[in-house]
This record gives sequence, C-alpha cells and structure tokens, in this order.
Amino acid sequence: MQQPFGSMSMALSTYCGQNMGAKKVDRIRAGLRDNILASTVLSLLMLGMMQLFGGALVGLFVSDEAVIELGREALKTTSWFYVFLGLIYATRGVLNGVGDAFFAVINGIVEIAGRVGLPLLLIHFTSAGVMSIWLTAGLTWFLAGSSCLLRYFYWRKKKLTAA
Repeated sequence: MQQPFGSMSMALSTYCGQNMGAKKVDRIRAGLRDNILASTVLSLLMLGMMQLFGGALVGLFVSDEAVIELGREALKTTSWFYVFLGLIYATRGVLNGVGDAFFAVINGIVEIAGRVGLPLLLIHFTSAGVMSIWLTAGLTWFLAGSSCLLRYFYWRKKKLTAA
C-alpha cells in the first residue's frame, strides 16, 4: 500500500522543488491538492479491497486459519486509515521539495512516540486487545499526517506573508 504513496511523494517533491525555483509557489498548492485527491481515491479503493478480500490476500502467504483471521482483521482495521498514510507521504513530499526536510525528522519522532505510547494507552484503557497494535498504526498515521498538514499550512502562511 505504501509504494504508490512513496512514488507520488517523490514526484511531488521534485515538482515542488522545481516550482519553488521558478517562484511559482501557487502551483505547489495545486500539486498537493491533486496528490491528496489521487491518494484519497487510491485509499478508498484499497479500503474496499481490504474489507472484502483482506483474508484472501493473507491466505496467499499462509495457510493457518488463525493467522489468516488475525491478518484479515489487521488489514480491515488499518485500511480505514490509509488516507492518513497518503497524507503523510504527500505533505512530506511537498515539505522536502520546498526545503523543509528537517521536519521529516520531527515528524518521525511523532510517529515513534505514537507507536510506543498509543499501544500502552489502548491496552490499558480499552478492550481492543491485540488489535491495539493495528489501531496504533492507524492512529499514528492520523497523528503524523495531521502534524504534516499543520506544518504545510504554517509553511504556506509564512511563504505567502513573505511574498
């Protein structure tokens, strides 16, 4: 699922860098919008696929029914959050392209904190059990994607007020 997002992110990063150099900052916003739209469409398609065929997909790799069921539930759970995964890649692509590459480090720390802290909270305060791991992945994508988007808006406001 991450490969298409990564490819679009790299293309967007190059596109944004070129447009920064050409001083066509307005095109960066359009590029991000189009990338988010494409990522959202892909996420919705994959959501449907995982909801309907997640177990069959896992069954291609293992034959143990318990493992297939756990994998099916994991894919069904995380697929609801794919749109946020796409948002991470899209906004990081823009931020890297415009020269704000250090934010990826900060955002990576947000992801690590989510992956460590959220399971502890979910296990202790919900009845999600082992599914806490998969919920953690999705919630971490939500947190990281939201922080990337906030950083983009901060960059855009700063860039527009400087112009």
